[in-house]
Amino acid sequence: WRTVDYWLSRAALNLRLVECVDLVGRTSEFARIFGIEFYHVLSRGSQYRVESLLLRSAHRANFLLVSPSVRQRASQLPPETIPLILEPMSGLYTDGPILVLDFQSLYPSIAIAYNYCYSTSLGRLSCISKGLDMHLFVSLWPS
Repeated sequence: WRTVDYWLSRAALNLRLVECVDLVGRTSEFARIFGIEFYHVLSRGSQYRVESLLLRSAHRANFLLVSPSVRQRASQLPPETIPLILEPMSGLYTDGPILVLDFQSLYPSIAIAYNYCYSTSLGRLSCISKGLDMHLFVSLWPS
């Protein structure tokens, strides 16, 4: 019975933790604000939430945001560059300060600093030189 008591106490502690941080209340409020499902608040990333807010704002302003079709996405060229991700070496660092980058806020900061936007992007130079029409990085092939 000791094992059962142990797991029951762990379950009770988990329930207390959920109550202390008001997980259900906060998650349901986020779902209401973002206009997404309860589970998606916990399982999807921030890009999904931002896109949901943009869709709701655009709808209120009588704008229609279109997404590329499956065929258009399939016809997209692969990315020209892929970010380099370096895994840190495990260990205790004692020889100096350590720099930690928060990429959740670093990418938007770079986009703002260099004015990266769909309206300021030319797309791929090879597509422009061929005369292909570019719309939000989805090339429309002449029929």
